[in-house]
Amino acid sequence: MLIFIYFVFLSYVLQPTFSADCGVQATADSLYMHLVVILPEQHPDEKQCLGTILHLQHNDTYSDTILTSKSCLKSKNLKNTVVVTLLDFSKTETLKGIHVVRSIFPKTLGHLASQSTTINSPASMNKNYAILKLKTPIVYDKEKHSVCLPQESEVNFPISRKCYLPTVYKNGRIGSPMRVDVHSKETEANYSIKNYHQMDLIVEAKSIFNSRKRIHQGEFITIGMPVLCIDPEKYFDVDKYFQYGIFDQEKTILKRDLSKLIYVFTSLFSLLNHIMFVVSTKEFHHGYPGVDTETS
Repeated sequence: MLIFIYFVFLSYVLQPTFSADCGVQATADSLYMHLVVILPEQHPDEKQCLGTILHLQHNDTYSDTILTSKSCLKSKNLKNTVVVTLLDFSKTETLKGIHVVRSIFPKTLGHLASQSTTINSPASMNKNYAILKLKTPIVYDKEKHSVCLPQESEVNFPISRKCYLPTVYKNGRIGSPMRVDVHSKETEANYSIKNYHQMDLIVEAKSIFNSRKRIHQGEFITIGMPVLCIDPEKYFDVDKYFQYGIFDQEKTILKRDLSKLIYVFTSLFSLLNHIMFVVSTKEFHHGYPGVDTETS
């Protein structure tokens, strides 16, 4: 009897747990656990976007909230829009997606800032992001889990952490993560602030690794693509992926030379308070200060 109890106890303890907080241990494979594909249910090849699963509250084992690019929602019928976890998207031809019930994106961040002294949101900030609420939640398991978001106060440029872009083909194939360097536009004198005043992150990829897989070319899903960096987790002895930015579809390449390709990403640092405010607010309606919503 004691042996049986001991065996049951060991089996329980050795089961992987996904309820501690955002993120899982960072590996080349676990990067893709945080991603979803957003696409039309009836015509899945028409327009595909990437998104990341957002963590809602401590110890949650599920999420119904997705972070993506604002341009993903342009000309998209919300009633026919579904979300599929990336690993499911890559494994099956028959897609069983979760319907989107609401899209939320900033209208005027300055209005929202006036409602809360804790939210610092200058009106000139780039607002290239959207939040999607799902009809049913995504339950965490060994193939899907939320991404972590960084703290603005802990970020120094250039970012010395290892940063990566996911390479997801439109046919569902997944490539190896692309290693990149991440800078702030303020630290790069080569890039005109006049032209890119709303773009906060400069992402550089060595062209020797990208001569046949440049992310702006049509074979990849680029809209909503996150840049993910490995940060040491303060409370656990594992490193995790933190999302630092979202690919900006409007401004693709700043410069191309023999040594590197340069892309523009929207920084999430100055948007974090607004994003978390939206995520934590249970009810949304048209006309709410600083938030535009659309329901299916």
